[in-house]
Amino acid sequence: MSETYWIMAREQVEALASPVRHDICDRLAALGPLSVRDLSAALGRKPTSIYHHLELMVAVGLVRSSEVQTSRGRPKILYATVAPRMRMARASEIPENRPLVAKGARAAASTAASDYAKAFDGGRRVNIGEGRNHWFFRAVASPSPARLARINTLLDELAELVWEPDPEPGPPMSIAWFLSPLDAGDAPGEE
Repeated sequence: MSETYWIMAREQVEALASPVRHDICDRLAALGPLSVRDLSAALGRKPTSIYHHLELMVAVGLVRSSEVQTSRGRPKILYATVAPRMRMARASEIPENRPLVAKGARAAASTAASDYAKAFDGGRRVNIGEGRNHWFFRAVASPSPARLARINTLLDELAELVWEPDPEPGPPMSIAWFLSPLDAGDAPGEE
C-alpha cells in the first residue's frame, strides 16, 4: 500500500469542501482509474455535471488524468487520485485551513447522510448480523485518556481495513466517522 498523501495546500482543501468533489475523490480512490462516463455512472450524475469538477481537481493536484488508447476512435481519458490513500486530517494544523476543513467535514457528513438515506430504497441494506451494512452511530461520552487512546487505535485499525484493497470485494459502501471535543458544559453529567 502506498503511503498516505496528506492534503495540506489551501487550494486542495478548498476543492474538497464541495460535496461533489469530495465524493468524486472518494469514488476514484475506492474504484481506481475511471473514465468520466464510468465515474458519472458510479456517482449517479450526468457526465457533463462532473467534468469541470475533475478539471479543477487535476489543476490543484488531487487527481491525475491519463490517456489510454482504445481499439478504435479517440483515446479514452482515465482519472485517478494522486494516491490511493489521501487524508485531510492534518490540514487543520494550518489555522487558515480550519474553516475550509470544517466545510469539508460538513460536505462529508452531508454525503454520508445522503448515502444512508438512499440505502432505504431497494434491497441493498442489512441492519443486523455480521453482514450489517446500514448503520449510524453518534454518542456523547467522556472517555479517559486511556480510553480515548483505545478509541483512536480502533479508528486507525478501521481506517486500515477500509483503505486496504480487499481481494474479494463486495459492493461499494460509504463509511464515515467524526471525533470532536465538546465544551465542558456539553459533557454528560455536567450541570
